[in-house]
Amino acid sequence: MVYICLSGNFKHPFSGVEKKIVSKLACLSQQTERLTVVFPYKNNFKETTNINCDVVYLFESKPKRYRYLDITFQNYKLYNRMNEVVSPLIKEGSCVLFRFPMSSIGLLKFVKMNPNAVVFEHNTKELEEALLNVNKLKSKISFSLRPSIFFNYIEQIILPVFIERRITKKVLQYAKAGVCVTHELAEYEKKRFSGYKTVVISNGIDVNLFSPISYKPIEKTINIIMLNGFEAEWRGLDRYIVGIKKYKGTYDFQFHVYGKNLSEEIASTKQNGLDSKIHFHDVTSKEELDKVMESFHFGLSDLASFRKDMLEGCSLKIREYLSRGLPVILAQRDTDLSFNKKCGRLLY
Repeated sequence: MVYICLSGNFKHPFSGVEKKIVSKLACLSQQTERLTVVFPYKNNFKETTNINCDVVYLFESKPKRYRYLDITFQNYKLYNRMNEVVSPLIKEGSCVLFRFPMSSIGLLKFVKMNPNAVVFEHNTKELEEALLNVNKLKSKISFSLRPSIFFNYIEQIILPVFIERRITKKVLQYAKAGVCVTHELAEYEKKRFSGYKTVVISNGIDVNLFSPISYKPIEKTINIIMLNGFEAEWRGLDRYIVGIKKYKGTYDFQFHVYGKNLSEEIASTKQNGLDSKIHFHDVTSKEELDKVMESFHFGLSDLASFRKDMLEGCSLKIREYLSRGLPVILAQRDTDLSFNKKCGRLLY
């Protein structure tokens, strides 16, 4: 089997996505005769994991940047190189597992050269996420005929959504199947191409890595934690800020966010005078989290997945909370919990 991973530097502490990738590869290495992991550039994977697999780097280092249309040219070089390296492995009988990236001409060329060999992993509604990102960028990139701004606008505002709409169906036609992390995503991908074969396998982590915490009774203060691997509009911290600003009850809510934080969220917290109630922390190692987790009453999910038209999820942070024995607050249906009657008491 070949696993293609286009993201992650695998430096400690790992992000949630990196934890998932490592757990997945550890499992695959035990179930396949030979596992080859393909990365675009050199990273710390070999030094920070002990997974039995072959590691291939497509490039020794990041290629030089282009003055205009850099993303387009880098994408072209990436998939050309991928065809050179991965196609021979497929001809030897390997199946390819590939977290679905944004659609592109290069991706279409890759699956056409290797029909019925690629299994995509779908973690989001790709078009809706592209629209969300583009709408955010519109406030930062103004249209201009000045060459540098013009090409940047075309590449980051126009092309992502245009290509995602026009090419994805053809990409899925040449794929073997899709692994979707929620039922909602499986239905979504089949609407993009009705002949696409999908299976639902929700996100998971190695629960043996975490120790259960002791129950902490609620008194006057309620401590809530949110773990974040990366900055995202669907995290929805702005909704929490509005809610806690309006709250007039007697409990003292203390909210701690661990991970990569949006500058506008930090600024909004200060502007609303909530510095004493909302606390931001950098990405923290598992060992450091082990020390502080005992002090929390609840773990919080993302609050605004509806912004990318998703009402069902299976986030890694929720699985980590539950692995530690921490009750969770969900703002969406969960693939494993919401459809399981045995889990009813876990949901608030």
